[in-house]
Amino acid sequence: MGARQTGWMLLVACLLAADTAGAQGDRDELRFLEGLRQRRLFRLAESYCREQLNTPSLATGRRADLTLELIRCHAARAIHVPPTESASIWDSARETAAEFLRQTPADPQALLVRVQDALTVLARGELHRQESEVLAESAEAAEAARMALREAARLLQQLDDELTREIPLRHRAPPASDQLTADQLISLQHNVQSQLARVYRNRALCYPAESEDRLAALTSAVDQLEKPLAQITDNDPLVWPVRLDLAVCQRLLGRLPDAEQLLQSIEQSEAPAEFRWRARAERVRLNLDRRQPDQALAVLQAGRPPAGQSAADLDFAYLEACLAQWQSAVARDDASAATWRNRAADVVRSIEQAHGPYWGRRGDLLLVRTVGLSRAGGNVDILSRAADGLYRQGQWADAAAAYEEAGAEAFAAGQAEQSFALRYKAALVEHTRQQHQPASQRLRRLALDLPDQPRAPDVHLLAAWNVAQAARSQPDTLPQYAEILEEHLRQWPASPTADSARLWLARLRENQGQWRAAAEAFQAVTRQHDEYDSSLRAAARCWNQALKDTGRDEPADAEVVRAAAERFWSQTPAGGSEPDRPWTPTDRFCAEQAARLLIDFTADGYARAETMLRTALDGMPEPDEAWRGDAEPLWIVSLAAQPAKRTRAQQQVATLRSESPELLWRVLIGVDALRMAGTSKTLPTNAASTADPEERRELAKLQVAVTDRLSQRPEHLTASQKTRLQQVRAEALLTAGSLDQARAAFAELALRNPDDGPIQQTYAQLLLESDSRDDWQLALEAWRRIAPRHRPGSDAWYETRYAIATALIKLGQRDEAARRIRYLQALPPGLDGSPWQAKFQGLLDQCERPPSP
Repeated sequence: MGARQTGWMLLVACLLAADTAGAQGDRDELRFLEGLRQRRLFRLAESYCREQLNTPSLATGRRADLTLELIRCHAARAIHVPPTESASIWDSARETAAEFLRQTPADPQALLVRVQDALTVLARGELHRQESEVLAESAEAAEAARMALREAARLLQQLDDELTREIPLRHRAPPASDQLTADQLISLQHNVQSQLARVYRNRALCYPAESEDRLAALTSAVDQLEKPLAQITDNDPLVWPVRLDLAVCQRLLGRLPDAEQLLQSIEQSEAPAEFRWRARAERVRLNLDRRQPDQALAVLQAGRPPAGQSAADLDFAYLEACLAQWQSAVARDDASAATWRNRAADVVRSIEQAHGPYWGRRGDLLLVRTVGLSRAGGNVDILSRAADGLYRQGQWADAAAAYEEAGAEAFAAGQAEQSFALRYKAALVEHTRQQHQPASQRLRRLALDLPDQPRAPDVHLLAAWNVAQAARSQPDTLPQYAEILEEHLRQWPASPTADSARLWLARLRENQGQWRAAAEAFQAVTRQHDEYDSSLRAAARCWNQALKDTGRDEPADAEVVRAAAERFWSQTPAGGSEPDRPWTPTDRFCAEQAARLLIDFTADGYARAETMLRTALDGMPEPDEAWRGDAEPLWIVSLAAQPAKRTRAQQQVATLRSESPELLWRVLIGVDALRMAGTSKTLPTNAASTADPEERRELAKLQVAVTDRLSQRPEHLTASQKTRLQQVRAEALLTAGSLDQARAAFAELALRNPDDGPIQQTYAQLLLESDSRDDWQLALEAWRRIAPRHRPGSDAWYETRYAIATALIKLGQRDEAARRIRYLQALPPGLDGSPWQAKFQGLLDQCERPPSP
């Protein structure tokens, strides 16, 4: 394999020969940038060049030098990045040249920028040619190589022709001081011609070995190299790279004696050390072509340079020699084959570390192509590199299998960390291709097989994520998603990833309507997670929904409610292990939610709720007014629910500022919920006291006191709140036993809300239960208005008929009442067997008895 020469480096030699670098400062700058490139600090070098090029007063010559350097930096970086990332960088290199030529087309050094641009195209073509040997789309890469090489040949040939015309003119007319001299143009033309030969050599390698096209292209390369070689002297810096390129071409043509003679002339001369080292690397290849691997290794015994292009080339030649020894040992069935194979793998690793990703990829290619997956002999490094090669070729299934095999071999060798990394790559092959189910299976199995590896929790969580993606089109995989998340929490409950698993599981359960499971998972998210606060709010939402759903059928389990409340309370300073920690808004939210659960869904949680709220209200720093406005009314409600503290609740109501009707309103609604809880079927029975009529009357009296306070500032209430206030007051008066006031209140409500059935019906019933004949008459009229609103035969319809009959009896119209009752008894299906049979029969009996004197 021929040594690779970078065209932008050869142009540096041309510039130095032409002595165009200028002042010492400029030369130092060029050396600085060259040093950055050698250390592969390409972005830093590019940034420096762009920054300098943006300087408004930049001298013309320095602008050209920096442009050349920036092009080289782009091209060098394009070579070292993965092939999938290089296209835009190559384009940047060419655009840099194009921009310079657009802005300063008459610049004396524009010719140098054009040469550099041509060499960029050549380097790209050479890289495409190398990629065609490894990528799955080899035909596409080979065609890309041929296209780039054709363009490079066109640009270089155009420059060669232009220089041929310009050089005689410079001989006849002395150039301006800032123009290249005739001798400098001649030196530049020799460089162009040598690079044109490089185009032909690369074009030859695009064709099959021993084909006529390959032979013709190599012959053209030799002819092209002989042009400058016939005109330059041994003192010309270009003589050594040209001789070396010629030796490579002669070797590829099979003219081994001619190649050896050229190499010896370089090694035995006073050529720069770099070219003597590269000639030695080429002599190694010459011996390998002669099938003399022992002699090839003997050439390498003389040492190696410390760094640079020549060191990389010599190390690569050593890799070729090791692989040749391996092939020889395999052919002889010699036991040393494994030694040479493993040594080759070690050499590839050291090449990548010492010389960067470009040389590492070339080493991978040669190693895998030579040894192959089937003859890796369990060598983890070779298997891994083979898998990398399969992946680059787009053989996804084979790549994943190879990574798995390499991982198994690493585990067998006791290398658990490397095994994990390799098997993770196998999973990533599926993951990056969005094959979510296979990816999840590999990731889950890997994490569970090696659970103690630091990245095992992350990998397991990624398995869950992949199943979630699959569930978008395959909903039947959701149970598997939940299973993996629950498995994650069992296996790694203290891992930083556990909170994400809890959060994902909570959201899944919430979407499924599994409110309690969702609430418990939300509550388990720890304070360290970014979504801790939102998780607690979601937990409150889900607990409320879960307990309301339960209460529709039967009272909520008090133990479940208390446990949920205590989990909220445990997040606060007073409920946790940090009593001296300052209270945060989230802490106070938790205290409030704990209290609400106890007040709304337990029979004996009021005292505990009172303590929680009072502690949070007294905590430091002081709460903001918004939270206090929520918590203080709730605290008063907790007092009101305790008979022994109801007087204190009334005192607290009296202390609330009348200019804060919102606080009074919240107390009113909270106490109303307590008053109604004893008879409601949709809420649990909160306390025995609220089911007791006397206790309900006491709560109603407290409500009346609150409504009286609110009525003093009606301008602060909305229209709907005013209506609700009147209704609550009327109901509270009724419960408190203030019947006359209740009737008056309901009369006003009924007048303002003629279409509100419950209000009309309650008012009609109050009139019917009065001792006044006038009220009975009003009740009869009211029930007659209500009756048409109900479906015939429904319980509500029978209730209105019963009330009408009762009113008629009270008014002394017994015959009319009896007639109506007998009509109902006769109207199909009649009253027999219904809950109303006995009730109407009782009324009928009253009608048939003589009236009391």
